[in-house]
Amino acid sequence: MNVWTQDGRQHTLDVQWDLSSYDKSVAGSYTIVGHIIAPDFRFDEGVSDVIEAQVDIVEQIQGTADIVFVLDISNSMSDDIANVKDNIIEFSQRLEEQGVSARWSAVTFSDFTSGVYEESKIIQNGASDWFISADEYKEAFGTIDTRWGGDNPEASVDGLMLANTLTTRQDARVFYILLTDCSYKNDNNHGVSGMTEATDILADRGVNVSVVTSSTYKSYYTDLYESTGGVYCNIKDGNFSQDLMDHLVPIIFGEVIA
Repeated sequence: MNVWTQDGRQHTLDVQWDLSSYDKSVAGSYTIVGHIIAPDFRFDEGVSDVIEAQVDIVEQIQGTADIVFVLDISNSMSDDIANVKDNIIEFSQRLEEQGVSARWSAVTFSDFTSGVYEESKIIQNGASDWFISADEYKEAFGTIDTRWGGDNPEASVDGLMLANTLTTRQDARVFYILLTDCSYKNDNNHGVSGMTEATDILADRGVNVSVVTSSTYKSYYTDLYESTGGVYCNIKDGNFSQDLMDHLVPIIFGEVIA
């Protein structure tokens, strides 16, 4: 913004806006508060660095989506994790470019083996479970590394049920994208009997679950993605993000009812 000092000179200064009360997905009028960044200037007594601006959203954005990537980080994923991260980042950035009001979350899981419980986790954005910026989401994924994992079946059910504890927006279509290179254990920390019950819970809630895995394990997850209206993608495909875009974007924009 432009400001003038007492000697009459004009200066252009940056403003740090607080967007916490601003929701671009909902039409309406918003007052947002900012602080003028002026480290080389001193404000006169009674003059504040606080500034307000009125923002009008005249048309509600057409697509609203809460998207959770549920990611296997066991050691067997070491060969695939870089490509998986690249595809997740590309998908989130391209969806943002489509003008979708998207929020992003991420759940990581590994295994229950020999008495060792590697806890599934929600990747935090400060105190929040959600990211609203694709760039911030990208940074968060850069911190994720693989870990132990034990035997082949992994704790996919536990990861999905932890994702199911996230609070989603009432008007949003909800998507989970499960990424794993293994079959699943029914063991979980959420009191469900296994994948069949988890599938029923997610389908009843209207959650669309897509599965990115190898062709070897596709059959293990067929009921999950077919029952919830999701899609299968091959984890070995260098660009599976395109398959996700082709399938999910029409659903987000209401052209397909899953």
